[in-house]
Amino acid sequence: METPRVLIRPAPPYEHESLVPDIDGRAPAVVGPPRPTDLALPARPVYPSASAVAAAHVDARRFAMRAVTLIGEALDHRRGVGQLDSVLAPALRDQLGLMVRTGSTRPPGADSASTVRRVHIQMCGRECAEIFGSYSRAGRVQAFAGRVERLACRVRPTPVAGTARYAGSTVVENQWRVTAFSLR
Repeated sequence: METPRVLIRPAPPYEHESLVPDIDGRAPAVVGPPRPTDLALPARPVYPSASAVAAAHVDARRFAMRAVTLIGEALDHRRGVGQLDSVLAPALRDQLGLMVRTGSTRPPGADSASTVRRVHIQMCGRECAEIFGSYSRAGRVQAFAGRVERLACRVRPTPVAGTARYAGSTVVENQWRVTAFSLR
């Protein structure tokens, strides 16, 4: 009977570095790699204040509730998809428009409008959040999930009072947009 070949290696050192006495037994020496003593400590990470995170959470939740309501109205043909420009990312708006045009959004025999039941939000940072919740449609409760992000968007500048001109050129603001959305 032939035994399989087994390679035995010593285990890596898992213990903390210990003090080993010198040969004379007088002064202990540190075992391990040399450590530079003049290493600078890394700077503390900067965390946003609790009030800034809470304000972002409130803004994101308010936006998510409004966005899900508008998406439901567009799916029920009560609102045009073009009215969702300020809510959806362009690629998502195009996908929703295609679904509405092909009629794949309304289940057969659905005469009642969809209503949002619950919206939950999980912040991923100050600039993005994941949303999920439930809505009812045609007597059934269904689920949705998505992602909202604060993106740089061009907005119309404010008009100069008393004239038909606009002050300045294009203005860019950070606004919440739905960047991913799924219905079940």
